[in-house]
Amino acid sequence: IGFSVSSVVSGVFISRYSTGAIIPIFSGLLLAIALVLLFVKTGSAPAKAVTLKEMQIGRVFRDKKFLIFLCYVFFMQLAHRGSFTFYPLLIKQLGGDTSLVGYASALMFVSEAVIMFLSKRMLKKTKPEILVMISSFAFVLWHFFFSICQTPGQVVLACLMDGPSFALFTIGTLYYMDSIAPPDIRTTYQTVAYSIYFGLSGIVGNMASGWLIENLGYQPMYWIGMTVTLTSTIVFFFVRRVAGAKAAGAALEK
Repeated sequence: IGFSVSSVVSGVFISRYSTGAIIPIFSGLLLAIALVLLFVKTGSAPAKAVTLKEMQIGRVFRDKKFLIFLCYVFFMQLAHRGSFTFYPLLIKQLGGDTSLVGYASALMFVSEAVIMFLSKRMLKKTKPEILVMISSFAFVLWHFFFSICQTPGQVVLACLMDGPSFALFTIGTLYYMDSIAPPDIRTTYQTVAYSIYFGLSGIVGNMASGWLIENLGYQPMYWIGMTVTLTSTIVFFFVRRVAGAKAAGAALEK
């Protein structure tokens, strides 16, 4: 809700004045928050810093199940990061102004809030990895909607897909990590997964998307994103089925 309100206000303010004009306002707000935090007493001892050795990253990369999932989410987010980064430029290209970017962001955050509110109920009925695969089909629809948008308003409405796609993906991934990771290094699993699907895929995806837009245009970028997302999901589904069948066969032999 906070993101939604600030996005709308920021978009309108930037559209009326300039991007630079809002920087002092946010700087003042951040300074006020920092001053408040200085006077907050938690009553607990400072947390101990975790060393690289204690994170046991080597154990993480020996987990084949986790590595397969990492490859899957890397390619899925590879396609998404570029489409997310460049959607404000798409709005501008279609004749929209900065205020519409604020409204689009607000719709994204509202749709995310709805999915997160319903997430506990969904997790009771569906496995986390299935939620991730469902989110991938929502990503495909998001790419498709962006590819056919003819007006700025249509782009804004398409941003409602952020909840069923990115929010569902985030929740599913978090709980999937929790289900497969050894209890003593769960945070390491989450850290590695985050650095891959949000960091590395973001770097590669934004660079590739920028090149595609420059040389082919927006529509081909979204169609390629649809193809990559759908292909990675199908491959993961079959790999998961094969791995499950092998595990079941090994259990019967024992």
